Amino acid sequence: MRRFLEICENALTTLSLASIFFIMILTTIDAVGRYVFHLPVRGAYEIIQDYLMVIAVFFGICYAYRGGGFISVDFLVDRLPRQAKITLNTFSQVFCILLSVIFVWAAIKRCLRAIDLVENTPQLWNLPLWPSYAVIPVGLFFATIVMIVHL
Repeated sequence: MRRFLEICENALTTLSLASIFFIMILTTIDAVGRYVFHLPVRGAYEIIQDYLMVIAVFFGICYAYRGGGFISVDFLVDRLPRQAKITLNTFSQVFCILLSVIFVWAAIKRCLRAIDLVENTPQLWNLPLWPSYAVIPVGLFFATIVMIVHL
């Protein structure tokens, strides 16, 4: 189970990094095209905003969690006795897991609603938005699993 989870985490992290790389490339090409050739990339903003940024953020959640990138209040907890630290950390971990489960459920409902309503990007290309909404519960689901294993 842990090996499978590690493979999934690495795949999500790789996709997140690839998304960031494509954001940099597309932004650079758009800026050069806009200011040098007066010919911007049509729909670059739409692709970056509606797809690539979502992938970068939600597929990178597991990596951020493993690296300690989440907000915490260590200056207060470090001053508590050992047993109080363990109790408080366990409580906060369980609370985060429950909150994450709620977010996964809400994200799945939002994705299904986008599919039912046939929501599309409002700008140039009129692309479907459901793939972007589908990325969110996947990233949050794996982050929840990582939190459960960590607990």
